[in-house]
Amino acid sequence: MINNKIKLLFKKWLCKVVAFYTDQPYELVLNEHHQFALKPSSDTQSTKWLLVVGRQHYNEQLNTYPIGNKKELNKLLEIEQKSTDKQQATTQSLVTVMGAEQSQVMQWQFAKDLPKAWFTLPESLLMSQTVNDGEVIVNTYHNASFITKHQKNVCSSLISKIINSPERFTSMFGIPLSKVINIKTQQEYLERVINGLHFVPKQNLQAFLNIPVNMFNKQLALRYGAIFAGLFVVYGLLTSGYLVFKTHQLESQLDANKATVNKALNTLNVYMTSRDALLQRQQMLQQLPITSPVFLVISDLFNSAELSSISWQEGRFVLRGKANKATDALATVMQDSRVEDAKFDYPSRKERGGESFVISFVLNTGNDQVIPAVSEQGAQ
Repeated sequence: MINNKIKLLFKKWLCKVVAFYTDQPYELVLNEHHQFALKPSSDTQSTKWLLVVGRQHYNEQLNTYPIGNKKELNKLLEIEQKSTDKQQATTQSLVTVMGAEQSQVMQWQFAKDLPKAWFTLPESLLMSQTVNDGEVIVNTYHNASFITKHQKNVCSSLISKIINSPERFTSMFGIPLSKVINIKTQQEYLERVINGLHFVPKQNLQAFLNIPVNMFNKQLALRYGAIFAGLFVVYGLLTSGYLVFKTHQLESQLDANKATVNKALNTLNVYMTSRDALLQRQQMLQQLPITSPVFLVISDLFNSAELSSISWQEGRFVLRGKANKATDALATVMQDSRVEDAKFDYPSRKERGGESFVISFVLNTGNDQVIPAVSEQGAQ
């Protein structure tokens, strides 16, 4: 019961803010069955909140720009907007694809004699939100047209002598055809458009914001101020209710996960204890000399590679491990003057996280000087 009342209030609110301009201006109203309907309107002077425009009143095109920077793209679109303003036409642009090297922008150029509105939306954009790729809407309710979407872009066209079938329409855009959806009645048309208003990403609506000239007056300011205040109140209530629900849900989850949290804390304590012991041993080992010269050779290698084994085979030291680049590991080994005949025993292999390698070399320590450790007492 309450849910039905909320839906009815929402429908009445839509009737106040949404208007249509197809073959003539229309108001959005509710019939005796509380279903949406269109009623001819003689009010062409007042500024509409949201105006849905029929396909015959605008040109639609998809433009591709070799620009991958959003800031630079917006500058270019602003320049194009100024040029169309000189032609007394209104152009709205929507960035649909932003790639690394190019971007795609849908543009709609509206007729100059449309009623004033805060948001002027093309019907093809809204109706395309209700279909999947490959599905084509055949709208014969007014000024017959084809509408679909392909890869986030809107594709539409008025039916003409040449483009007179869904097959020809999809062939013109080079897109597949999987399903045809016929729109013949006003009820079907309005259902698609209203659903499109629900589905269209709300961040895209800002692209269609068009502040009318000389539209600010006291009555209009009060009207839209009340609308905005109502929206903020509803938003605040919904947000508060959601936060209360989320807090209760998180507290319930926390109570249910106490055992897991305690186990995680115990694991953390064991880790901290092991880490402290490891740090203590590392500090102790740093004070001791390296007894084998091979560790002098590979000491720098620990910064750039992970060694899995060090072995002595047929007079050569053999290192097995993994690094970002196996050649860098070989170069690090060859930098030491003690190393002779360093080479890959097997070709390096690419693995997740780097390249595995097997490097062998001969260690020549003939030029090393051995300095015996003598205590102060023995020296005396």
